[in-house]
Amino acid sequence: MNLFLKKSDLLQGRVSGESFLRGVGLIAVFVLVGWLFWKNSQANLEKIMAQSTLLDAGKILDADQRTAVREFGRRLKDDFGFELKVVVASPFSAPQLDVKTLYIGIDPNAAQATVLLPPLAARALGPEFTATLGAAHFAPYFERGDWPAGLLRLMDRVWFGLKDASSPTPRSAP
Repeated sequence: MNLFLKKSDLLQGRVSGESFLRGVGLIAVFVLVGWLFWKNSQANLEKIMAQSTLLDAGKILDADQRTAVREFGRRLKDDFGFELKVVVASPFSAPQLDVKTLYIGIDPNAAQATVLLPPLAARALGPEFTATLGAAHFAPYFERGDWPAGLLRLMDRVWFGLKDASSPTPRSAP
Protein backbone atom coordinates (compact mmCIF):
# COMPACT_ATOMS: atom_id res chain seq x y z
CA MET A 1 0.00 0.00 0.00
CA ASN A 2 1.16 3.46 -0.77
CA LEU A 3 2.55 5.44 2.16
CA PHE A 4 0.78 8.66 1.11
CA LEU A 5 -2.75 7.23 0.82
CA LYS A 6 -5.00 6.14 3.62
CA LYS A 7 -7.16 3.04 3.31
CA SER A 8 -10.32 5.18 3.40
CA ASP A 9 -9.15 7.15 0.35
CA LEU A 10 -8.90 3.98 -1.73
CA LEU A 11 -12.32 2.68 -0.68
CA GLN A 12 -14.10 5.94 -1.44
CA GLY A 13 -12.53 6.44 -4.88
CA ARG A 14 -10.70 9.62 -3.99
CA VAL A 15 -7.57 8.55 -5.87
CA SER A 16 -7.24 10.22 -9.24
CA GLY A 17 -8.75 8.08 -12.03
CA GLU A 18 -10.12 5.37 -9.75
CA SER A 19 -13.72 6.59 -9.87
CA PHE A 20 -13.44 6.92 -13.65
CA LEU A 21 -12.17 3.33 -13.97
CA ARG A 22 -14.95 2.07 -11.70
CA GLY A 23 -17.53 3.84 -13.86
CA VAL A 24 -16.07 2.43 -17.06
CA GLY A 25 -15.95 -1.03 -15.49
CA LEU A 26 -19.59 -0.78 -14.43
CA ILE A 27 -20.64 0.29 -17.93
CA ALA A 28 -18.58 -2.55 -19.42
CA VAL A 29 -20.35 -5.07 -17.19
CA PHE A 30 -23.77 -3.77 -18.27
CA VAL A 31 -22.80 -3.85 -21.94
CA LEU A 32 -21.43 -7.40 -21.63
CA VAL A 33 -24.55 -8.65 -19.84
CA GLY A 34 -26.77 -6.99 -22.47
CA TRP A 35 -24.78 -8.53 -25.33
CA LEU A 36 -24.89 -12.00 -23.75
CA PHE A 37 -28.65 -11.66 -23.20
CA TRP A 38 -29.06 -10.67 -26.87
CA LYS A 39 -27.04 -13.67 -28.09
CA ASN A 40 -29.00 -16.05 -25.84
CA SER A 41 -32.34 -14.66 -27.06
CA GLN A 42 -31.19 -14.95 -30.67
CA ALA A 43 -30.15 -18.59 -30.18
CA ASN A 44 -33.48 -19.43 -28.52
CA LEU A 45 -35.41 -17.78 -31.34
CA GLU A 46 -33.46 -19.78 -33.93
CA LYS A 47 -34.29 -23.01 -32.07
CA ILE A 48 -37.98 -22.14 -32.01
CA MET A 49 -37.98 -21.21 -35.70
CA ALA A 50 -36.16 -24.45 -36.58
CA GLN A 51 -38.76 -26.50 -34.73
CA SER A 52 -41.61 -24.81 -36.59
CA THR A 53 -39.95 -25.53 -39.95
CA LEU A 54 -40.30 -29.32 -39.76
CA LEU A 55 -43.16 -31.44 -38.44
CA ASP A 56 -42.11 -35.08 -38.59
CA ALA A 57 -44.95 -36.80 -36.74
CA GLY A 58 -43.49 -40.30 -36.90
CA LYS A 59 -39.84 -39.24 -36.48
CA ILE A 60 -39.15 -40.92 -39.82
CA LEU A 61 -36.33 -38.62 -40.89
CA ASP A 62 -32.98 -39.23 -39.24
CA ALA A 63 -31.03 -36.51 -37.42
CA ASP A 64 -28.91 -35.57 -40.45
CA GLN A 65 -31.96 -35.24 -42.67
CA ARG A 66 -33.80 -33.12 -40.08
CA THR A 67 -30.72 -30.91 -39.78
CA ALA A 68 -30.56 -30.55 -43.58
CA VAL A 69 -34.24 -29.52 -43.73
CA ARG A 70 -33.80 -26.98 -40.94
CA GLU A 71 -30.63 -25.59 -42.52
CA PHE A 72 -32.41 -25.28 -45.87
CA GLY A 73 -35.24 -23.41 -44.12
CA ARG A 74 -32.78 -21.03 -42.47
CA ARG A 75 -30.92 -20.36 -45.74
CA LEU A 76 -34.19 -19.93 -47.64
CA LYS A 77 -35.27 -17.31 -45.10
CA ASP A 78 -31.89 -15.55 -45.05
CA ASP A 79 -31.31 -15.44 -48.82
CA PHE A 80 -34.83 -15.15 -50.27
CA GLY A 81 -37.13 -14.19 -47.39
CA PHE A 82 -39.30 -17.32 -47.77
CA GLU A 83 -40.47 -19.47 -44.88
CA LEU A 84 -40.31 -23.26 -45.13
CA LYS A 85 -42.91 -25.64 -43.74
CA VAL A 86 -42.27 -29.39 -44.16
CA VAL A 87 -44.91 -31.80 -42.85
CA VAL A 88 -44.27 -35.54 -42.81
CA ALA A 89 -47.46 -37.15 -41.54
CA SER A 90 -50.17 -39.65 -42.43
CA PRO A 91 -52.46 -38.06 -43.51
CA PHE A 92 -51.49 -34.43 -43.93
CA SER A 93 -53.56 -31.48 -45.02
CA ALA A 94 -52.10 -28.36 -46.58
CA PRO A 95 -52.74 -25.39 -44.31
CA GLN A 96 -53.77 -21.91 -45.38
CA LEU A 97 -50.44 -20.36 -46.34
CA ASP A 98 -49.24 -16.82 -46.67
CA VAL A 99 -47.45 -15.50 -49.76
CA LYS A 100 -43.99 -16.18 -48.29
CA THR A 101 -44.23 -19.86 -47.32
CA LEU A 102 -42.90 -22.84 -49.25
CA TYR A 103 -44.92 -25.88 -48.14
CA ILE A 104 -43.87 -29.49 -48.62
CA GLY A 105 -46.32 -32.12 -47.39
CA ILE A 106 -45.40 -35.81 -47.51
CA ASP A 107 -47.55 -38.81 -46.60
CA PRO A 108 -45.16 -41.80 -46.77
CA ASN A 109 -47.91 -44.38 -46.11
CA ALA A 110 -50.06 -43.21 -49.03
CA ALA A 111 -47.04 -42.30 -51.22
CA GLN A 112 -48.34 -38.77 -51.71
CA ALA A 113 -46.55 -35.45 -51.75
CA THR A 114 -47.65 -31.87 -52.23
CA VAL A 115 -45.39 -28.91 -52.90
CA LEU A 116 -46.86 -25.40 -52.72
CA LEU A 117 -44.56 -22.58 -53.75
CA PRO A 118 -45.02 -18.94 -52.80
CA PRO A 119 -46.44 -17.01 -55.78
CA LEU A 120 -43.25 -15.01 -56.30
CA ALA A 121 -41.11 -18.17 -56.31
CA ALA A 122 -43.53 -19.94 -58.66
CA ARG A 123 -43.30 -17.03 -61.11
CA ALA A 124 -39.51 -16.93 -60.84
CA LEU A 125 -39.10 -20.68 -61.39
CA GLY A 126 -41.60 -20.84 -64.23
CA PRO A 127 -44.51 -23.20 -64.97
CA GLU A 128 -42.31 -25.98 -66.46
CA PHE A 129 -40.27 -26.19 -63.28
CA THR A 130 -43.21 -26.03 -60.88
CA ALA A 131 -45.09 -28.71 -62.83
CA THR A 132 -42.31 -31.21 -62.05
CA LEU A 133 -42.58 -30.72 -58.29
CA GLY A 134 -44.82 -32.65 -55.91
CA ALA A 135 -46.16 -36.04 -56.99
CA ALA A 136 -44.21 -36.01 -60.27
CA HIS A 137 -40.93 -35.47 -58.45
CA PHE A 138 -41.55 -37.92 -55.61
CA ALA A 139 -43.01 -40.83 -57.64
CA PRO A 140 -39.68 -42.60 -58.36
CA TYR A 141 -38.53 -42.06 -54.78
CA PHE A 142 -41.72 -43.56 -53.36
CA GLU A 143 -41.31 -46.57 -55.66
CA ARG A 144 -37.81 -47.17 -54.28
CA GLY A 145 -38.95 -46.46 -50.73
CA ASP A 146 -36.42 -43.64 -50.45
CA TRP A 147 -38.63 -40.56 -50.26
CA PRO A 148 -36.26 -38.77 -47.78
CA ALA A 149 -33.68 -38.66 -50.60
CA GLY A 150 -36.41 -37.21 -52.81
CA LEU A 151 -37.07 -34.50 -50.22
CA LEU A 152 -33.39 -33.56 -50.11
CA ARG A 153 -33.19 -33.58 -53.91
CA LEU A 154 -36.31 -31.39 -54.12
CA MET A 155 -34.75 -28.87 -51.75
CA ASP A 156 -31.61 -28.81 -53.94
CA ARG A 157 -33.68 -28.27 -57.08
CA VAL A 158 -35.67 -25.44 -55.51
CA TRP A 159 -32.53 -23.83 -54.08
CA PHE A 160 -30.60 -23.86 -57.35
CA GLY A 161 -33.71 -22.83 -59.28
CA LEU A 162 -34.16 -19.78 -57.06
CA LYS A 163 -30.44 -18.99 -57.23
CA ASP A 164 -30.55 -19.18 -61.02
CA ALA A 165 -33.64 -16.98 -61.15
CA SER A 166 -32.01 -14.37 -58.93
CA SER A 167 -28.67 -14.29 -60.74
CA PRO A 168 -28.10 -12.31 -63.96
CA THR A 169 -26.50 -15.28 -65.73
CA PRO A 170 -28.59 -18.46 -65.19
CA ARG A 171 -27.02 -21.88 -64.99
CA SER A 172 -28.61 -25.30 -64.94
CA ALA A 173 -29.63 -27.07 -61.72
CA PRO A 174 -27.75 -30.23 -60.77
